[in-house]
Amino acid sequence: MTFDFYALPENILARIFLLGTRITMRDTTGLPFALLVSHVCAIWRRIAHITPSVWRIIPITDSNLMLPKLFMTWAGNENFEFYLHAKNIRVKPVLDLICQYSNRMDALFVRAESAQALYLIFTRFRTMKVPLLRQLEVIADHGAFSVVGGQLPDISENDPPNLQHLHLEGCSLDLQSPLAWGLTSLSLSRLPASWSRPDFDQFAEMLLLSPNLKHLSLDGVFPEIMVGDPLGDVELLSLESLELAIPPHYEYTNDLFDIITAPNLRKLKFTSKWAPAWTGLDTAFPVMAAKYPAVRELHFVVTCTEDFGEENRIDPSFYRAFPELRVFILEAFYDPHAMYFLMPWVMTLTDDVEILEHGNLSFDMIWPNLDLLVVRAAYDRISHELSEGQPSLCGIIDVLGVTRDSLALPFSAQQDCIFERLEVLHDAPAERREANGNANSSETRDRLAALPSLPSTSSFHTSTRVSLFPEFVQGSSRMPLAL
Repeated sequence: MTFDFYALPENILARIFLLGTRITMRDTTGLPFALLVSHVCAIWRRIAHITPSVWRIIPITDSNLMLPKLFMTWAGNENFEFYLHAKNIRVKPVLDLICQYSNRMDALFVRAESAQALYLIFTRFRTMKVPLLRQLEVIADHGAFSVVGGQLPDISENDPPNLQHLHLEGCSLDLQSPLAWGLTSLSLSRLPASWSRPDFDQFAEMLLLSPNLKHLSLDGVFPEIMVGDPLGDVELLSLESLELAIPPHYEYTNDLFDIITAPNLRKLKFTSKWAPAWTGLDTAFPVMAAKYPAVRELHFVVTCTEDFGEENRIDPSFYRAFPELRVFILEAFYDPHAMYFLMPWVMTLTDDVEILEHGNLSFDMIWPNLDLLVVRAAYDRISHELSEGQPSLCGIIDVLGVTRDSLALPFSAQQDCIFERLEVLHDAPAERREANGNANSSETRDRLAALPSLPSTSSFHTSTRVSLFPEFVQGSSRMPLAL
């Protein structure tokens, strides 16, 4: 079955063009998306050229100013979103162009490959008037601050803009400056060492200066907590989305959840490549249940490759901490790490089936309102190389689907195969494969054997995708490309 894009209404096509332009604006290696779609056919060309908003997102490099000027012309009276990729320090012509239209700029995205270029850009921006600027994203490539210090000068310090969204990666601004007040979205990642561990008072003030904050993302940026000091409490009543990435050997993982109170939080994402951060979560679940009672979407990214040791199942209190969960997304480099979170669920569901057969389903179900389970893993053959009876990750997901279906519970599963990791996992040492056999207990085999086999057709929905070179392998939280 094919889909005819040409049959779509023009306003829908225009929205698709705008979305594609926004998604691809960080790719400066080829022609901009808006230019490409305008050359597909005469109809698309006409739609693109009568839609000024398609051209308001303007990619700029330090080597070509012709296309940006054309985009500005075609954008008409629209405000501008500039994406500047500075590959060297020869950025003066680019800055002259941006400064000329700074009063119409409502979003600025800067990526710099050298510290000198980034410092020059922000020094020049101090002279600009940016009354409409609402979104600022600055990314310094790895090692960009080997020469110049990690803090950049403020933009328009005499007349700071009223920012709503601030994203800093690899560099830092003064987070107590008016530039960082009143935000609705704050994202901090890979900050210089001197800024990644602020004291608690600075950390709390940074957050409380934005009482309407809805999205907070902290990657390796956490307050310095002294052992024995009483923890403060930062209450963020408007926070709806929280993303935390824990660096290895961070001593106070669970304290982070004790610091931030967000009663209206809907989405929680937690990332770590440090095994103790995961096996130590058990003690944090009661705190998380109290601090985040409204969580509907949970996203775990397990980027470690070492075993969890003797721990092979998460504590069941994990499920009770998020009773209203609707979406659970689980990403793991290593299949047993995904099974660590799913196996206790299977065990509990078998108990539910037995209770249902006796006509008295009285105890609390695990996530009765869950609509979607997404598992991104290698689905590698190690699971099949273990001793006979050891369940595979695919088998566990099938059992979850069949059993929830028999209990008349909603369930939709999406399996994303990350095959970039396959060779590494297939070459795992024999002792690792043997260690993972600890989940192959007789109790597990007996329970799984008692469950119904997966029918040829089932009423619950499943889908499978193959992820190509997912970005989160390098530690990024961005979604992988998929077919």
